[in-house]
Parts: sequence; structure tokens; C-alpha cells
Amino acid sequence: MKYFCLLTRQGEHRVAEATALGTKIAITQMAVGDGGGSLPTPDTQQTQLINERRRAAINQLWVDKNNPNQVIAEQIIPENEGGWWIREVGLFDKEGVLIAVGNLPETYKPQLAEGSGRTQTIRAVFIVSHTEAVTLKIDPSVVLATRQYVDSETNKKIDKQAVKQTTGDSPSDVISQLGVTKALETKQPMGDYVTQLAFNKGLNNKIDKTQLVGTTGNSTDKVLSQKACNELLAKKSSQEPLKVGRLNVESPTGDTIFNLGGTNGSSGAEFAYVRNSKRTQVHDTNTKTTVLFPQKSGVLALTSDVDAINNYPVGAPIPWPHETAPAGYLICNGQTFTKADYPQLTLAYPSGKLPNLYGEFIRGLDLGGKVDPGRKILTNQGDAIRNIKGRIGYVRQGELGPPIAADDAFKVDRNHNAKVAMGNSDNWGSISSFDASRVVPTANENRPRNVSFLYIVRAA
Repeated sequence: MKYFCLLTRQGEHRVAEATALGTKIAITQMAVGDGGGSLPTPDTQQTQLINERRRAAINQLWVDKNNPNQVIAEQIIPENEGGWWIREVGLFDKEGVLIAVGNLPETYKPQLAEGSGRTQTIRAVFIVSHTEAVTLKIDPSVVLATRQYVDSETNKKIDKQAVKQTTGDSPSDVISQLGVTKALETKQPMGDYVTQLAFNKGLNNKIDKTQLVGTTGNSTDKVLSQKACNELLAKKSSQEPLKVGRLNVESPTGDTIFNLGGTNGSSGAEFAYVRNSKRTQVHDTNTKTTVLFPQKSGVLALTSDVDAINNYPVGAPIPWPHETAPAGYLICNGQTFTKADYPQLTLAYPSGKLPNLYGEFIRGLDLGGKVDPGRKILTNQGDAIRNIKGRIGYVRQGELGPPIAADDAFKVDRNHNAKVAMGNSDNWGSISSFDASRVVPTANENRPRNVSFLYIVRAA
């Protein structure tokens, strides 16, 4: 496929984070560029266009009705701008982060000063797994609309000249509210009327008051009064189980209160059951204790089950055996985060930026020690090895001792007497080399044996 649009690595993280936390990414701007003179290939690692020529607000962002996972962004370039080629396109959020990047067929955008001009519409289509995590933030005073969009919106409106006060057979005219009211007043008699069927049905739903009793019993046609029911339930001993099957309790305020009275009229515990769009809450109004139940499927864990998780501090790196972070966690890849959204994470990283632990080892801070002195928290350190030294002696003449000597990293295994003949053609020399790969594994870095994990942190 020659032309396509894809999410950048930063865009993938932003969408995953918004999906996990229930927030939205505000796509605000679109940029176009000339690709540096040739058609580029979009790369997920991009953080900017190759050669950006124009960036402005997006005028439309919508989900494709035929492909629910495709989001379409549109921008209008007016005829007074141009003088360059368009080969690449990018979408940016409100913080200026490149969310998606793509290429498109090469087209030249002229400007009026060149003797020709046109209004250019740029559309970018990209795929996300959760389109509800993407939203559009626009400034109506700076964006342009396509004719198709204007015609579509105009067709939704009703011409006021087509509003009539009387009935008729016109397929294009509509009747006003006042006209409908007057027409109905002339067609139906005053007062309330009911059909025989509805009347009989209403009577059948009534209960003969003589069937109301004040005590319980085994009758199949008598009913217990509300007053008697309340009195009997109030007398129910707590030592006896209340056999009611499934108890449905409904409150007109939306909150259900359970009062558990004490002996001799003393006040007991009062529990409030509150359910809204985000959670279910049980609250003891006496002890001020609140238990929140999130609206998620699964097994309810005990406190002992989650103590280890709750005690793990927000912001502490956690080795994770997957390439994507679970909900509520962020990857330590150097990404920035919004401080207002993550106050606890900001305490750990006041700069608003996570460390980049891709391919890195973590080393303990040497506070006041002598192993790694002078280091500050969250600082990077390059690779190094201890220095290796050694010396090799040379062949010498005479009988003053062995002809070759070595120390430190070098060692002489055996010495041989050597006779150097006089004359240029009889003089010989040797070159020695040192290569650690002959005896140990080597690489382009110093490392111990290891297993790779993805470092993540709790976001809140």
C-alpha cells in the first residue's frame, strides 16, 4: 500500500491511556508538508513531519459510519495560501504531540500571486481501537467548512416560509404548533372519554376494599394493608431470618437508606446505598465509613488480596511481562503526562515526564557512599569497564637476564634465548595483539546476563 495514515508511537500511548482512564484525546490541528522533496513513508517513531509547510485548526473530525474504527479528520486550505507541494500530513493534540502521520498523492498547492489558486481539502483517515477516546476541539472563528458540509447542515433546516397555520396536502409545507392545536380543538369534543374495553380493564385492576385485612393469614383472595405490613415488619425479631427472596428496594431520590436501629430505640448503624454513572457506594453515616464498588466485571477482592498492590507506591517502576501496559498504568518510555490529571504521579516526577527505561538497567542510588559518588536521582550513566593495564618488554642483547618481560594484564609463559645476527637481512621482529573476544563473549556494550521486562508505573 503506497498511501496510508497510521498512529505514531506517542499517539498509540495517548489513545491507550485515554481508553484505560476514560478520558479523551483532543485533536486540534492538522499539518501538511512537502516531505523534503520526495514522497515519505510514514513511521510510528515520528514526532514531527519531515518538512512542515502549514499547520492550522481542523474543521471536522468524525467516525466513518461504514467503518466504526476509522476516524476521519478534515482541514480546508484557502486559495490565498500555497506555493509548495503537499506529500505528508499529521494530526496533533492540544499539547502539540503528533498523534497520527500519513502520506498522500503529491499535489502542488498554488497561491493567487502565481496566477492560479484553489481551495484545497485535506482528509486523513486513521484507525483506532476505541473511537470514543478521540474528540475534536475547534475554534469556529478560524476554520473553514466545505460546501458539502454547509449543504448538509443547510438541508437540515426548515425554511420559515414553509411554516403554515392551517392544514393542507402540501408535501413540503409544515404546520405550526398553533395550527395543530386549533385543528385538534375543532375535531374532538371537550372532556375526557374512554372506550368500553379500557373501562372494563380499569375496573378489573381495582381491589375491593372489603378484601383488605389487618392481619396475616392463609387466604388466597384477601390482601394485607400497607399499615399492617409495616407494623408486622417492625416487629420482626432480628433472631429470625427475614425470608423475602429477592428484595427490590427503590427510592425516589436515587439513594437507598437502610437504618439498623438499636435496642430500646437507640440509634444504630445507617447505611446509604448510592449508585451513579461511575460507581456504587455503601456509606455508614455514623462511622463515616465509605465503601466504593466500581462498575466492573470480576471477583470482588478482599483487603488482604490487594494490600500488596495498594502499598506499591505510585511512580515506582514495575517489571511487566507484556509489551503493553494494563489499565491504570503507564510505560516508562520518556513520555510526558498532564500533572493536573496525575497529582500522585507528579509527586514522584515533578517534571511531568517519566524516565525512559527502554533497554536500561536500574542502579541503586549511592547516598553518601563511595561506590558511585556524586550521582543524583534519575540521572543517566553511560557504560564503562575497569581499566586494563599491562606492559611487554623487548628483546635485548647480552647476558643481563631474560630477553622478554611482562606484567599486569600480560604474562610471559616461557623465555627463549635469541641470537640476533648482524646484518639487515637477518633481523626479525614480531607484533602482538590483544583481543578479548578470543576468550570471552563480547558485544557493543557491557552487560550482565539478563531477562527483558517492560517497566511500567501506576498512574494514580
